[in-house]
Amino acid sequence: MKSKHTNGPWKTERKNCCTHIVSESKKGIHGWQSHITTLGDHLEYDGKPCGAVDSQDKTQAEINANAQLIAAAPEMLAALVECAKQLRQLDCKGHAAVAEKAIAKAKEGKA
Repeated sequence: MKSKHTNGPWKTERKNCCTHIVSESKKGIHGWQSHITTLGDHLEYDGKPCGAVDSQDKTQAEINANAQLIAAAPEMLAALVECAKQLRQLDCKGHAAVAEKAIAKAKEGKA
């Protein structure tokens, strides 16, 4: 199954009092240009409107930590897919099923 999410790698960028998650997969003239989301209340990135993830009642440290976790998602998903394959080959069906359930949630929104 082909993923529907923006390909990684993703990185975080502090700008306009918010933490933005951006991707290198669609480069603009300034490099990292494909905007994924924003953690903060500012609804603009490079002068363009963008979505924002609610950060009300969160400290800047928590906002930054959440952004780092989101930015690592493509690499973590790829690693988990590989782990699930290896677990199946090692006949660790229970552990493979747990990994595959998390993969399905990430790819299809199925819990």
